Amino acid sequence: MSSAGDITTESESLPSCSHISSSDDENLPKNMFQHKKAPFFKSNLNDTFDRQIELKSLQAQLAQLELELSSERENTISFRKKLTQANKEKFEQAARFNEEACKLHTQNAALQAKIEQQSEFTEHLEFELDKNRKQLEKEQKAAGTRAVSNAHSIEQLEELLNDARAKISSLESQNEQNKRSMLVQVEQLKETIADRDRILRETVQEQQNVIAERNTLNEVIQQQQETIGEHRNQFTDLKIELDKVKEHLAEANARVKSLTVSEQDYREQLEVVQQNSKELSEAIEAEKTSHLESKFNSELVQLKINDLENSMQHQKVVNDGLQENVNTLSGQATGTGESV
Repeated sequence: MSSAGDITTESESLPSCSHISSSDDENLPKNMFQHKKAPFFKSNLNDTFDRQIELKSLQAQLAQLELELSSERENTISFRKKLTQANKEKFEQAARFNEEACKLHTQNAALQAKIEQQSEFTEHLEFELDKNRKQLEKEQKAAGTRAVSNAHSIEQLEELLNDARAKISSLESQNEQNKRSMLVQVEQLKETIADRDRILRETVQEQQNVIAERNTLNEVIQQQQETIGEHRNQFTDLKIELDKVKEHLAEANARVKSLTVSEQDYREQLEVVQQNSKELSEAIEAEKTSHLESKFNSELVQLKINDLENSMQHQKVVNDGLQENVNTLSGQATGTGESV
């Protein structure tokens, strides 16, 4: 950004128009000099100083905005670029104005040198000068309009800053609400986790109870299996006894044939067999009673009970056969006694 001294130097460095001699000035018409008495360079310089003052004001405003808009540096940098571009355009316009003014003065000097020969073009040249001045005024007005536009841009930036601050405040408020909502959700999640932990502990306890009950049932089943094994052993013993009974029956038959065995011995043996059958029936009833307490192994117990009942039925059949044999032997013994 150029300073006022730079602009003054640029104005002073313009090509001098003092090569016109005083004699030439005397030869020029008086109305020409009266028309040229307008302080063109002075007004241009004053405008330049005014622009410098305006630029300084804009720089101060920009410095203030830089302090206030620390969070909006990108927009500020963009605005600085725009302002620098505007200043550059202003300086370029001032340089063009000075160049055009110097050119006009050079043209005027040439016209003044040739005024005696080209007096008919004086009015035309004045018209051209007026036209150029109007163009300069228009350009100056355009520069003023740009300055107003820059001021309006500053106001818009301030409005954007206020909007940004309002949005930041709204976001902070929303953030606080979100934090409170998240805290409530966290508490709810903690309660839910505590409930789930309690349910999990209860489930684990129930599983442990089920495992304990299953172990108890396994022990009961083991005991029942041992009891069944004992009953099987008893059945084996009963079979052995039955075999013995059969042997005794064979011996009884032999004794009946030989008439050395009495009916009373056979009846005692029959009573022993009946007593064994009764004990077996009681064991079956006890097995039924013990197995009714178990719900999980009812089918297995029923099968075993069926086996025991079948064995009992077989034993009854054997007993019936023995009874018939005893009766037959008794009849034979009676017949033998009578025959004797």
